[in-house]
Amino acid sequence: MADSDTELAKDEESDEALDARPKWELTPRQQLRVAQFRRLKGNAQLREKRPQEAFTFYKNALFMVEFDEDFEEADVALEEVHAERVKCLANLAAAALSALAETGDNPSEDNFAGKAKRYSQRALKLNPADARVWFRRGRAELLLGDPDAALRSFAEANRLSPQDPEVRRCLQEVQATVQSARTAQRQVERTMAKAAVAEAPKAAAKPAAPRLGFSPKDKFLRGQWLH
Repeated sequence: MADSDTELAKDEESDEALDARPKWELTPRQQLRVAQFRRLKGNAQLREKRPQEAFTFYKNALFMVEFDEDFEEADVALEEVHAERVKCLANLAAAALSALAETGDNPSEDNFAGKAKRYSQRALKLNPADARVWFRRGRAELLLGDPDAALRSFAEANRLSPQDPEVRRCLQEVQATVQSARTAQRQVERTMAKAAVAEAPKAAAKPAAPRLGFSPKDKFLRGQWLH
């Protein structure tokens, strides 16, 4: 069989057959096909409310398209690879958020909440115009206790998708939360300032500390005892 016939036979293999083969045996085009196949399998798992299984499929899909150097001398445009990578990263963030809700764990940088934020950030580096990914990053940041960052993410999601009611609702809720926190902080600062003013006369009434009379030659002033 000629080489061209061999390549044609490889291209005609089913997605299931390609998925069963190790990455190093696949052509770049086949790697892209397997990534798409695994991502769609992950989508099916997520629709069936199995986020942790979906997360695994998405990670395995990302493995196929994670490195540009695998495609530099291939007949696959890097734009195609990046587009698939963004989809995998975005779906990883979505699955991570759902998995966190399923496990009931307290959000932290070390569990699914942190993973959702990091995968969102990676996706946005490749495509900063995806409102859904900004929204997922905002949700992760809010879960991680950073409402100011979440506000910026939700605001960007709302700018990109102003007609989305869920984005608008989350943005308004976080705006109210941040405004309330800032108001409370200003109240604390005013209270502390008043207390400081009230204590000022007492502080002024204290006798001045005696001068110790160190000369310029003392070790304290020459810096030999600095920590």
